[in-house]
Amino acid sequence: MRNLALAVLLLILAGCVPTIEQRKLEPVTSGERVTVAAPLKVIENRGLVKLEWQLHPGSYVERFSSPSGRVFLSEGNLVQSTTTLGEKAMHAGGFIIPKDKKEVATLYIVRGSSGQKLATDALIVRMAAGVEGDLTLIADFKLSELKRR
Repeated sequence: MRNLALAVLLLILAGCVPTIEQRKLEPVTSGERVTVAAPLKVIENRGLVKLEWQLHPGSYVERFSSPSGRVFLSEGNLVQSTTTLGEKAMHAGGFIIPKDKKEVATLYIVRGSSGQKLATDALIVRMAAGVEGDLTLIADFKLSELKRR
């Protein structure tokens, strides 16, 4: 019960977690493949909550298109989250390259993809992220920081 109360408090302090409904995305049948060569660390700041995310090396394939950009999805659970308590989880996810800002990308995870239950901070993502399969937007990063093969 204490963890639930703490999670609700963190949710209030952190604000809403932006999402994109997967059903609103246009599937891409022969999308571009990007091979990430080195881990990319992204820090998410939501009010008083700070989480560390890492995009691990591997293949990311353009699976969807939206009015705002191209959506690249990992082949497997290649996005790692680390809570302020040190808990780690791996998620399916990837990045979105906006059509209007070619130098910036947005890290995202697919809701319900980790299969793990974490305490406190991770509950923010689970409680505010929408329905399973939706994309939970995490944070922007410079596209130049993404090391490709």
